[in-house]
Amino acid sequence: MRRRGLLAALGAGLAGLAGCSADDGDRPPVTPAPVPEAGPTTATPAPEPATASVIQFPDAGLTASLFPTRLRTGRLVTELSFLGPPTEQGPARVAVTLRNTSGRLGAFRFGVVVPRDDLLLVPTESHPAVDPRSAPPLERGPAGCWRLAEPVPRFPVAGGVQLPPEGALTGEYALVAPPDRGCPAPGRYGFGGGGGITVALWPTDSPGPTGDPRFAGRSVPPLGPETVWYHEATPATPVTVRPDAERAAVPAELGFRLVNHGRDPLRGNGWGLYKLVGGRWYPIRPAVFEEFARSVPPGDELAWQFRFTGRRPDPGGDTRRPLAVGPLGGGTYAFAPDYYDDGRLYAALFELRGEPVTVTPAAGLSVERSDGVVEARSPSATEPGWTVRVRPTGREPDLRLLPEQLLRSRYRAFRNSLPLFDETVVAVLLRTDRSAVEAALGRAPGETIVTYEGERYAVGVRSPGD
Repeated sequence: MRRRGLLAALGAGLAGLAGCSADDGDRPPVTPAPVPEAGPTTATPAPEPATASVIQFPDAGLTASLFPTRLRTGRLVTELSFLGPPTEQGPARVAVTLRNTSGRLGAFRFGVVVPRDDLLLVPTESHPAVDPRSAPPLERGPAGCWRLAEPVPRFPVAGGVQLPPEGALTGEYALVAPPDRGCPAPGRYGFGGGGGITVALWPTDSPGPTGDPRFAGRSVPPLGPETVWYHEATPATPVTVRPDAERAAVPAELGFRLVNHGRDPLRGNGWGLYKLVGGRWYPIRPAVFEEFARSVPPGDELAWQFRFTGRRPDPGGDTRRPLAVGPLGGGTYAFAPDYYDDGRLYAALFELRGEPVTVTPAAGLSVERSDGVVEARSPSATEPGWTVRVRPTGREPDLRLLPEQLLRSRYRAFRNSLPLFDETVVAVLLRTDRSAVEAALGRAPGETIVTYEGERYAVGVRSPGD
């Protein structure tokens, strides 16, 4: 994101993004400000909070999104929204409403600082901190975009207002370019520093990616009923998952960005990693959920960063960033965030170059061999124990597994049995615990036919009561 200077406040709501707010009783007295029920007479109050407020610049062919539309700083809630698009009569305007949500009188900072950059939010005559006679003059520039008609003016940095309990005050800002400029370039413009508000701009008719993806023209099976692939996207595709690179050698650090240039928010809280083998996708890390569900409003992005390795990461390292995922062998993979829009799943294709993954049983597994039968015992086995019996078969499989999957905790019962087969082994008996059986086979397992490394196996379970 392009970081812009601080947009100071309509109270603690915007200036408070930089940590500035006041509490009653701790500041010198300030002049109480009138608190109209519907804001100043020349301003339209902000609507109910939403994830983003979106308008179009019709003459410039741009779409603008303002987000978030609701901020809370202590006792103060700030609500923001576009009042309308630019027209021949005036620029796009932003309404900002302060609300004192406490049950007592509150004093708040109240002032304006205008950033000197490509996109400005300047107070209008409807801003309570500005004398209407000194509001900055504006003019309509090329392609219908408005700009300052004079150099960026100076405004008072701070003042003060008092809001009664549940009181509100509304002011307006104009979204304009600096003097002698045309329309701002597409991009994301931040106001208020980290955690502030963002105005995102993108071409209305071509919101999608440009350039030629490495896998353009390649056909792959879908991951879901309607998969939107990055390599199949066109400039008209509004939502995509964009990889930093589409080919890398293991170990590799890759990032992915979910870019929302649509009109609706995307909601979700996870992601999945899949490998393509034999014309079908296998889940390697499916349904990895974040701590909280999140929303990606129009104009916003959500990013992930990974270290793809050829070995199994330290189990205690999941809190580090970028997140380590492995072991992964060479092949074709897909990354798909668990963020949906009307059933569409967004995904990116990428290739990793690396050696095949070798699977060995877990350390601590005891193994005894006799007459073609291998008896193995997991360190987690209980008494009375659960026994997984595995033997070769020619029957049609119910489940296909890859080496990359066997090293996941879910499939530890298969990891501690399937790699024990060679040409002399006719059966493997694994003594393990109930949770390992249920993770791999379910709570009421019958016999399951599994394919692994080109071989088929019949897997049955004997519970302690059998």
